[in-house]
Amino acid sequence: MPHKDWFKGVPRQSTQLVAFSQPGSLIAEQYRVLYTRIENLNKQTPRKVLAITSAIKGEGKTTTAVNLGIVMARDFGQRVLLIEADLKQPTFHTFLDEPVHFGFDDLLREDPQGAGAAHPPVLVSFVHDNLTLLPVSEKSNDAWPLFRLDRLSALLNRLKTEYDYVLLDAPPVLPMADLNRIAHVVDGILFVVAAGHTPVSLVKRAISTLEMDQNKLMGTVLTQGEHIQSKYFHGYHS
Repeated sequence: MPHKDWFKGVPRQSTQLVAFSQPGSLIAEQYRVLYTRIENLNKQTPRKVLAITSAIKGEGKTTTAVNLGIVMARDFGQRVLLIEADLKQPTFHTFLDEPVHFGFDDLLREDPQGAGAAHPPVLVSFVHDNLTLLPVSEKSNDAWPLFRLDRLSALLNRLKTEYDYVLLDAPPVLPMADLNRIAHVVDGILFVVAAGHTPVSLVKRAISTLEMDQNKLMGTVLTQGEHIQSKYFHGYHS
């Protein structure tokens, strides 16, 4: 894979990066609680590649993914790769002061056995040396062809040998089908739900459309405005 030191990702001011800007806050502590619960589940069934998704957009999945990655890397010493896999609504560029010239979407277009070999590095050291971002370089309104199982699987298999955790900020389940392909190649899925916003029926509908082993569903993360209540994180299977 490309070297990690393409540039140091200096975070822009963002209310989403609460674990970075307010590490001693109650909200940041809830992300640490979330990580410990993931670790407890992993004692039963080890899961290294996790997708973080939601039923629809706007429920806080990106906020959850980035802050979870920050506490994993900074507070628990895990080597974490955070991949921006929502090609239709990329947002990682809003956290960075440098442009993204070649990203995850470009790697998916290449030969998976030689991904990135002929291009500049794509990995961004972010917030902490243990945390690396793999952002999207260009929005794609038709991401489905890029999520070929052979390419995605080959790329993730290479990346997960270099990190303790690989987190994918995945697209929402509805209304598109992109997550179905991602679900086939990850070890586990965290489902983010906005409290007081997303109807339970919609969440059940979204989960029912996932064509995968239901044992991959690790649990739900309930967000509420700028808060996360990880006490609502439950393992679907014990």
